[in-house]
Amino acid sequence: MLYVTDASGAYAGSLWMAGGKSKYYEHLSDWYRATGGDPAQIDGITGASVGAGRSLEITLDLSDALFDAGYTLHIDAAVEEMRDSPNEIAVPLTTQGAGTPVPGAAISPASATPVRTGR
Repeated sequence: MLYVTDASGAYAGSLWMAGGKSKYYEHLSDWYRATGGDPAQIDGITGASVGAGRSLEITLDLSDALFDAGYTLHIDAAVEEMRDSPNEIAVPLTTQGAGTPVPGAAISPASATPVRTGR
């Protein structure tokens, strides 16, 4: 689950979710706490889940207004047979940090690299 919080840490919106089965929402605990698991938050932005040993690359077109304005990109992760990993990755959206890989906390080899395109 990819979502954004604002400078105060308040939920600002969901960007993408792997899988769409509601029975797993509560395992994405930080996102779930922020949204109550509201399916309207992910309507139209879900994709296939990722199998064991597989990787996934996601490209999002984020507004320049999110950069250097205190927003943070969060990735909550849940994997079968492993513990849940809320806030697996939290990346401040800054011009300075754009293009810098950020490793995941628990689920290897999770990483995120925000890139600002200047659009």
